[in-house]
Amino acid sequence: MIEKVAENIYSIPVPLPNNPLKNLNSYLVRSGERDLLIDTGFRQQACREALFDGLKKMQVDLQHLDVFLTHMHSDHSGLAPELAARGARIYVGETDRLKLPGVGEGIDWERSDRSFAIHGFPENQLEQLTQANPAKVLAPVPYDGYLPVREGDMFRVGIYCFKALDTPGHTPGHMCLYEPDAGIIFLGDHVLFDITPNIISWGYFPNSLGAYLEALDKVDALDVTLPLPAHRTFNADLHTRIAAIQAHHRDRCTEVLRILDAEGPMMAYDLTGRMTWKIRCRSWEEFPLAQKWFAMGEALAHLEYLIALGKVERTLNGLHCHYMRVPEQNRKNVDRK
Repeated sequence: MIEKVAENIYSIPVPLPNNPLKNLNSYLVRSGERDLLIDTGFRQQACREALFDGLKKMQVDLQHLDVFLTHMHSDHSGLAPELAARGARIYVGETDRLKLPGVGEGIDWERSDRSFAIHGFPENQLEQLTQANPAKVLAPVPYDGYLPVREGDMFRVGIYCFKALDTPGHTPGHMCLYEPDAGIIFLGDHVLFDITPNIISWGYFPNSLGAYLEALDKVDALDVTLPLPAHRTFNADLHTRIAAIQAHHRDRCTEVLRILDAEGPMMAYDLTGRMTWKIRCRSWEEFPLAQKWFAMGEALAHLEYLIALGKVERTLNGLHCHYMRVPEQNRKNVDRK
């Protein structure tokens, strides 16, 4: 059901079938001229029906609609080209724009699979995942008309003036929209209140977790009274939630170091299977493939962050990468810095 969350701002719930995220909060900002839509949903029928029916109920003229994609993930961008085909203008951060189908080089899925195989992910499982990964199969069709957004760009919509903020981490080009006078921020997946945003390793964007933690500090410094995330609960306390997410990642790093201290060098895949995850599976082997992929991506992000801190090192043994704690004598030198 469409819900009014602030003056001239509405949430259109878009279901995400068979996905642990459950739904997307697509936000509509009304104006006397051009309206603004935040995010779209997967390129699948359930999302399509919910979004287009919602826009129809709100009597939105697609010829006078701007769409802002907080980032490139398919559950946010999947329907963007279909809206463009009906006259809407599509905006997205410049960094993520270059990875969307139809623009620039796009995502190199084969290279991604090779990288995961080097870190121990079974190649036969990667082949199965290639055919079922929603990031690929539910992605938007190729489209080259995305309009680039950069830090500081302004979106004037009726009574509001939103400023684009770089908030990398969840994706390299993730962006939020902030309205300082009203204290409103469209968070995308930068901060979620019921689940912790997935931060994975990106080959072309080093130390994604380090960038994410810096972006959390950036948003935490803002005066926000209405934080609007892309999934599940909204209208909660932003600063309390940011503190909880920061604590979560500190705990994750501590866990990674504890495992490496106890068991010695290992591949990221084996390390991930020894970490603690909130999922209803009795063992690592029972993880759904997609969740196993995301989990290892997150473990890699923490390993890269710890390498940047000088607490972990990586070696290439044959065809696989192994991670180990920095030796004690070197670790002390690092801790003094």
